[in-house]
Amino acid sequence: GFRLPLYPLKGYSITVPIHDTNSASAPHISITDLSQKIVYARLGDHLRVAGRVELVGHDLRIEPKAITELIKATHTLFPESGNLNDAQQLSPWAGLRPATPTGVPIVGRSPIANVYLNVGHGALGWTLACGSASLLRNVICGETPAIDMTGFAFR
Repeated sequence: GFRLPLYPLKGYSITVPIHDTNSASAPHISITDLSQKIVYARLGDHLRVAGRVELVGHDLRIEPKAITELIKATHTLFPESGNLNDAQQLSPWAGLRPATPTGVPIVGRSPIANVYLNVGHGALGWTLACGSASLLRNVICGETPAIDMTGFAFR
């Protein structure tokens, strides 16, 4: 009975097997390269490299140029991290992330009783997930959220 102002942001990732899990060849904490808009996160013996944003509707095709850019950026920062020459081992992926036009997520009550919203985080979905869930929990439980929720309300 209501529409949300959301559109899909297409993003890409590769997952690089790390040669030596005890080495310093890959980061042990998540790193964001703001200049390239790429995030590097270690997942056990793999390095997840994610980046790019495209406005292409619901197209999930994996563009080779996007994967090549992620590979080049990874090779520049972490040249010893893993085998960047074997495309099959890199598990290329593309996915859609729902975003609002302003980039501000919608968190809180919907126009329908007992339906709550936590959507529209776009490229920052995982980054903001726990904080948004905590705020939404406060709203659902009738508690005062830690921050002013006015800007996150459904309009």
